[in-house]
Order: sequence, then structure tokens, then C-alpha cells
Amino acid sequence: MAAQSLDKGVLQECLDAVARHDTVAAAARSLNLAESTLRSRLLQARKQSMTANREHGVPVFPDFGASDMPIENIIDHMSERFKRQHAHHKAREWFDIEMPDNKPIALCLMGDPHVDDNGCNWPLLREDCEIMANTPGMYCVQMGDASNAWAGRLIRLWADQDSSRSTAYRLVEWLMVESGVQYLLCLLGNHDTMSTENAFTIKQMLKNTVHVFDWQAKFNITFPNGKKCPTWLAHSMKGTSIYNILHGPMRASKFSTIPIRILGQGHHHEWGYFVTEDVDTKLSTHMIKTRGYKYVDEYADRHQFGSQDDGATMSAIIDPRVDESHPGFIRVFEDLRLARDYLNFLRSKKPT
Repeated sequence: MAAQSLDKGVLQECLDAVARHDTVAAAARSLNLAESTLRSRLLQARKQSMTANREHGVPVFPDFGASDMPIENIIDHMSERFKRQHAHHKAREWFDIEMPDNKPIALCLMGDPHVDDNGCNWPLLREDCEIMANTPGMYCVQMGDASNAWAGRLIRLWADQDSSRSTAYRLVEWLMVESGVQYLLCLLGNHDTMSTENAFTIKQMLKNTVHVFDWQAKFNITFPNGKKCPTWLAHSMKGTSIYNILHGPMRASKFSTIPIRILGQGHHHEWGYFVTEDVDTKLSTHMIKTRGYKYVDEYADRHQFGSQDDGATMSAIIDPRVDESHPGFIRVFEDLRLARDYLNFLRSKKPT
């Protein structure tokens, strides 16, 4: 129950007592009150803009006015902002991406580019971007770590690469804006978020062109004929194993409460692929790890991580003209040239 407001005379007596004594404790003793009681009364007096009488020699300052809006207004503002943020957050979880027609598409999972690294395979990256830009029906997801973006204790590693920070941003802009690749979305990886400045710069760079998601995105690729492909992509998925490079996507599939058709990740600079069929739904689940474009890596060599040649961009071909349980509904390729040829073949076929 809220405390009753005291008479102003009582509150004035408390203010005057504090003005006469050196400490609140001494003033409380003079009034035969508990210190906590006196402080409570002083708070009530201040809320009513009361002051001690001048006759007791208390210095009086001018009224400077409030330095900010009333706290109730701030709480109202923060409440409204939270409602918007929460609605936005929920809307970006298992959302639908509607395809314009029922033609087959390629979902191209571009592994970590690291465009400013001396070890980035730019000849392959440029060739792959040209393929994706000039092949109808190819949609790319950049899986994170567009550049090194060294920060924190790793900021010293800028000295080991020839590209400056400004050049790195220009390279990222070429990859994500100027290359002509049709991006479905972009994920932020650990390098992208190593500094808040870099993550903010990428978001600002792409705000009018590509939807950016922090680390992961869960969505349904839907087609006008009602077919859909639930997809979960992340820069990296929880869990690793020295015996199974696909442990993360497989673990995510195992503990998922809904049937997911494609699970993919990057991050570890290695590629792999596994597919299985659910015994109840008869739907296949495709678990993918995409290698990326860092082909010369002193850290990997020093710690005995092997280097693979394929799978820089993994492609899942989705054909909505067949049943979702049909083996041809999703086909995965570790080579973009094979994916292009297969996609062109499918799109040239007349629907049966």
C-alpha cells in the first residue's frame, strides 16, 4: 500500500532540520525519527518542490529546469520501442520468401569469402559471381565473414594482409552490390561482428539491396503452386565433432521440432553434404557445409586443418514441379558449374 502524503508543515520541519544540521543522521536524531523515515519524508518534500527556509542560511540556486524528459515519458518511449523490436524479431523467424513462379531455382550458399585476405581465391570467386549473376533462377546467400575485419586482440593481423580497411570495404561492396549476383539474404559471421563498426557498416551498405541477418536465418521458400522448402541457414551451427564435419547441421536437424528440408552452415572452411529421409514424413533433409574462398590459410596449416578444393559455394537445386517427397525436389551440388548446367536443363524442360 502506498504511504499517505504528510502535511506540508511536517515536511517543512524535516527540510529545516536537515538545513540546521551537518548530516541527515543528526537531523533525524533532533527530530527523534529513524534516518530512513526522515529520508522518506525528504523525498516527498522534493517531489513537491519544497525547500528549506532561507532564514536557516541554506544557499539557494536558481531553477535550472529539467535536463531531460520526465522518466515516465522515457519509459513510455522504451515500451513502444520494445513492442516494435519484439514484433520485428518475431517476424524474422520462420518467415516466407515467395518465389515469383514455379520454375526450378538454385539456392547458392556462398561460403566465407574473406575478400580482403591474401589467401582469398579471387579467380574462383570472380568466376562464381559471374555464373550466379548470369544464370536465371540462381539466388545466393552469403553465409558470413565477407572480410577479415580484424578487431580486438586480433587487430594486429591487419599487418599480415595487403588490403587496407578501406580497400576491404570496397571489395565487400563489389561482392554484395556491384557484382550483379542476386542475393536472397546475407548472414553476419564472427568476423563481421568482431567490431560493431564493421557490422553496422555492412548493414548500412546493404540496407536498400539485401536483407541482413545476424548469424542465422530460418525461412520457408514458397512457390505459387503451394510447394515449400523450410530452410535453416547459419554462419555456424551449435556443436562440433572430430569424427563428423556435419555434426552441427545434423544436430540441429535431430532436435528440430519441425521437418526442415535444408540446413546449411559455413565458418570452418570445409565442405560436406549428407542427406537422409524421414521414415514418417518420407521427406528428405539435406545437411550442407560450405567451404568458402580462403584457400591459403597459415592458421589452418599451422594447426593441421586440411584444405579441400571443392565446395566453395554449395548449391541446392529446388524443383517445385515435382512432389515434395520426390528425390528430385532437392538436389545438391558442390560445384557451381554443375549446378548451373543442371538448373538450366531443368528450366528448359516443359512441366509435365
